Amino acid sequence: MLKILFMLTIIALTAIGQETDTLKASQVDAVIENIFYNLPLEKSRLELREVMVNDKRFISTDTTFNNFKPSTFFKGTTTDKGLIQSNPDSIQVMLIYGNAALVTEKGGKEDTTKHPMILEYQYYFSDQDRVKMEYRRLLKMIQPIYTDKSSITEDKWEAEFSESSEKCVGKIFDHYDPYYRVAIAYITIKPTDGSKPFFVLDIAFSKEDK
Repeated sequence: MLKILFMLTIIALTAIGQETDTLKASQVDAVIENIFYNLPLEKSRLELREVMVNDKRFISTDTTFNNFKPSTFFKGTTTDKGLIQSNPDSIQVMLIYGNAALVTEKGGKEDTTKHPMILEYQYYFSDQDRVKMEYRRLLKMIQPIYTDKSSITEDKWEAEFSESSEKCVGKIFDHYDPYYRVAIAYITIKPTDGSKPFFVLDIAFSKEDK
């Protein structure tokens, strides 16, 4: 009798643990999941990569990234616009490991033992008005989720590179317990060779890489 009770206790605890995992998985807001093509964002980087490799919406085009094994990241393209209403010239997709140290607790400090996985989409446009419109539209979807305005930071920078000058305007949204980050920006890129500028709508989801 005691053995049966013991086994029932183990089964119950296992069920509770699975339910807790499910709750954690569902804590990524549905709006965020929808923006990121309804991919299972609760999964680890390697698990998510397998999903993307087998998803016909995504085409792998590059197997090189900072000396990482091809089986650990995804770089490619898609013709699926997701929630974007305008027609971009092209869309690039990337799932990678990031080197930055994370702050996973509100008000905490960088933890050098924690690093992000990053899922990023870049929509390339030749029309600046289009990219600005899509940026504003996505902001209207994301901002209501973050009632704590202290979790929102501006992401503005300008940089000069050998082949272009770039200017970024964006916002970063941090969610805690569980921790994940959503970043959205539009980037103006002016080639140094005098060719026409182009514009990128960049959206990224990141969380602790495990």
